[in-house]
Amino acid sequence: EMAAARDEDILACIFSPMLIRPQATQPDPQQEEEVMKDPAVLHEEAKGVQLGQDGDLKGAIEIFSGIIAGHPEYASAYNNRAQSYMLDKQEDLALQDCDTALALPKIPSKVKAKLYIQKSMLLRLRGRDEESRVCMEHAAALGNSFAKQEAVKMNPYAAMCNAMLASAAGAMGSG
Repeated sequence: EMAAARDEDILACIFSPMLIRPQATQPDPQQEEEVMKDPAVLHEEAKGVQLGQDGDLKGAIEIFSGIIAGHPEYASAYNNRAQSYMLDKQEDLALQDCDTALALPKIPSKVKAKLYIQKSMLLRLRGRDEESRVCMEHAAALGNSFAKQEAVKMNPYAAMCNAMLASAAGAMGSG
């Protein structure tokens, strides 16, 4: 399995040489957070997500805050609350939740990728493009396909190459 992934990376390098790839990080089973098994917590989390989707951001934030108070190591609750804060235009609190969760010792790689994406978007809103790009590359290295696409778009070398290719294609088309 590791050899197949390595082969795919080599082929990707050959066919997409301008794509800068962060070092892939394999999740360490020792570092993975135990999956939340408490059905009451999972029910509350689902309720908070639904409230957020329905536009009741204050209610969602309240629920996620309650989950965090009882389970301060549960990174998913921080991620969901950060999303609610971001939608509620409380970017400082959203960024704080991302940083708090990313500092936890045990985070599932999928949740960690979502946190990096969220942090990247928050940093981008603040004009901190380089930090934003680095966060997106971290999420891409964790295997998130959205982050992989965004990291390419944010890569200044890829943007320069795409601009040159578009210019050359335009010149060839008009000539």
